[in-house]
Amino acid sequence: DVYFIGLKGYKITLPTGETGVLEVGDKLEEDKIPFISGTGFLLSDGTFVTARHVVEPWLYDDSSLAIKLNCLATSGGKVSAVFYAVSSTGKPYELTTSQFYCNRSKDKIIEEQGLKARVVENGNTDFAYCSIGGHSSLAYDSNLSKNLKAGEKLIILGFPLGLGATSTSVVPSYSSAEVARDGLAEGGYIMTTSTGFEHGNSGGPVFVERNGKKIVVGIVSAGAGRSTGFVVPISVIK
Repeated sequence: DVYFIGLKGYKITLPTGETGVLEVGDKLEEDKIPFISGTGFLLSDGTFVTARHVVEPWLYDDSSLAIKLNCLATSGGKVSAVFYAVSSTGKPYELTTSQFYCNRSKDKIIEEQGLKARVVENGNTDFAYCSIGGHSSLAYDSNLSKNLKAGEKLIILGFPLGLGATSTSVVPSYSSAEVARDGLAEGGYIMTTSTGFEHGNSGGPVFVERNGKKIVVGIVSAGAGRSTGFVVPISVIK
């Protein structure tokens, strides 16, 4: 029920209506399309969850390529990333950005020299989800995710640095963190300390243990420094 997510490329629609596809390794002018990976997971009700910055990476990067894609997507064109999602035993999926719900209510649009770009505000909007059907063993608790206590141990599964997924095996890695403060921090995050996740863990499930069962309470978002991390509470999934 924990999936490795890998970027295949982008479906592009220009403001003129022309369409095209950019695959990983292709070039857009002088920019080469890089491979991006992350983690996703399937909840018990068939909802597939990951981080927003996994499905809309051009909004969270200041590279030349990301700025071009951002301006294109905000100035009359469309950009949709195409991903594959695979797990150890589950059905493989091909997913696109356009399938996912993202909370854009806190975004800002800026304009310069006739071009618009979208700016993402810091906060707990770093999540994305869609319904793909099926069921899993991953139970979740929305209320608990908003009321964790400082010092509680968090269990994290995912694919740090893209490791753990090969052509013959898909095995997520275990890591851990601790809740840094009671409840939710500014911005609506679960703040963590002793944080063990890396790039590639983004979008992965965060668990606590209750009565011998592991319950999903969050979504890996980002790290800051060597110890502090930010987890989006699973209560954002409606």
